[in-house]
Amino acid sequence: MTAMTVSSQVKTDITQFNLSGPYAVAAPVAFDTVDVQGKKYDDKTLMNAMSLSSPASRMFDGQVLPSLEESRSVGLLSFYVNNSDYLKGKIEVKGPKNYKLFIDGAEGSPDLKLAPEHHTFTIKYLAEPKDTDSIKVTIDAPQTVAYTLEARHPYMVHDLTDGKRVRGGSLSADGQLVVLSYQTTERGGNSRWDYELRETKTQRLVSRPSHNPRWMPKSRGRERRQQTRII
Repeated sequence: MTAMTVSSQVKTDITQFNLSGPYAVAAPVAFDTVDVQGKKYDDKTLMNAMSLSSPASRMFDGQVLPSLEESRSVGLLSFYVNNSDYLKGKIEVKGPKNYKLFIDGAEGSPDLKLAPEHHTFTIKYLAEPKDTDSIKVTIDAPQTVAYTLEARHPYMVHDLTDGKRVRGGSLSADGQLVVLSYQTTERGGNSRWDYELRETKTQRLVSRPSHNPRWMPKSRGRERRQQTRII
């Protein structure tokens, strides 16, 4: 009975990744080991030189992380998980001396608590010249985790909420200009608003206002003479 109540854990080894880079990076020239805020210099800051959105160049399924012969370099290893149920477990990364784990664009921890969604796992690593660091990634969970290198995924909740969407439009009095409002939502809920002033007929972009403008109440004739006056 005791054996029946113990939930077994399954280890899933991630053996294939999308690879971006590695790309050469150089340490900044400095006369001291601390910055102006008194913080000690850390080699891991070199990893900030590479964006998480860097496109993958090929598939990687080796044991030794790619590095450059004559320069420090930064690379990305990524994969995706599409889980239909809530998933709790742990992820373990072994091998790289300097690396950071990101889950859905945010720095992650070994403890996994994944909602039913399409999740992006990214390992950003820093390699020394001619480095031969190994890489082993394992997910420990109640069931086998099916991972993929394909960004396409089933329709998920974030497909309804994330991304850039038109939220409104306002025409000038004579209909020649329109102000469009856009909301861009990132994974995690952070969002920003952007605005565009365009010609209605040609869709030519006139300007990008810094705030949501309102047309001044003017007659049609006056609007033609001062059609770009907005507040």
